[in-house]
Amino acid sequence: MIRKCIRGLVVLALVVLAGCSTLPQNDTSIIQTTDTPMFWEITSPTGTVVQILGTIHVGAPSDQLISQQVLADFRKADQRYGELGMEDMNELPAAVMKLLATTVLKDQEGNSVPITSLLDEETGSVLSLILQLGMANSGTPQEEVEAMLFMPPWYWNTVMNTAVTEVAGLSAELGIDTQLYNDAMSQNLSVLGLDSVKTQLDVLTYGSVEDQLILLEDIINSTLDGSANQELLNLYNAYVANDHETIASLTTNPFEGVEGLSDEYKDSYLTQLLYQRNQAWAETISTLLQEENKHYFIFAGAAHWLCGPTVFDYLVEEGVANWQ
Repeated sequence: MIRKCIRGLVVLALVVLAGCSTLPQNDTSIIQTTDTPMFWEITSPTGTVVQILGTIHVGAPSDQLISQQVLADFRKADQRYGELGMEDMNELPAAVMKLLATTVLKDQEGNSVPITSLLDEETGSVLSLILQLGMANSGTPQEEVEAMLFMPPWYWNTVMNTAVTEVAGLSAELGIDTQLYNDAMSQNLSVLGLDSVKTQLDVLTYGSVEDQLILLEDIINSTLDGSANQELLNLYNAYVANDHETIASLTTNPFEGVEGLSDEYKDSYLTQLLYQRNQAWAETISTLLQEENKHYFIFAGAAHWLCGPTVFDYLVEEGVANWQ
């Protein structure tokens, strides 16, 4: 995953919602902000309620990020939706491995090349050291370690983001999404997906090799100077405190400080990462709101509900819903 955007999405982004507070009409659904942080409800004239929890994809052992009431709502819903459905979650690892097999780094003659040869000497050395230390701790055979060096930069961006999360004392296993998927499995409940596996992989692998290398060098350097994990901690703490102002300041420009990326790349990536998905999710919610007397529960990254055009913005724009 691309470092600043995914961390900003690992977590969120903010837009001021005050401008959306149009009085609802009789034939439109009503969007309400609840007293629970990052939790909204949309009520349809047909009697259907869609509850939405904006999530963060990491957590800490000391924090309880899901209230008992939210968990009860999650369990009693007629249907639950996450960014991916449970079946797709099970298929994702195999899909990633298949994709890796087709994106091994090669030169113009078709020969495999290690990623360290595409980085500057210092950054390449750091990446090699990280790999050797990590694999030594896990007991991975040397030949597998060497094979990993030929993986594409998008894979290494994901590895580095995982490392940053661990250094910050956080864990994806304690993230809200993971906890809710696990609870659904323990309760024998289903979770459907807002995205397809392809949509998620397109985000994960977005950009040229050159763009991905720029981001990889940036996250390696920011990991060394401590700024990467501090940035993640700042975002996490803002989420825990429901501090929208801080969240806004930290996520206004997800590529801040990354040199070498074109404006075209930045705009198109954010469009694919956020806005296209936001619009598609709004269409899904619009369909759900047409049902009669149903209860749906949606949990997905908070940025999609806070970074405009948000999912809510598209619902308002299409005349499906208005803010109360």
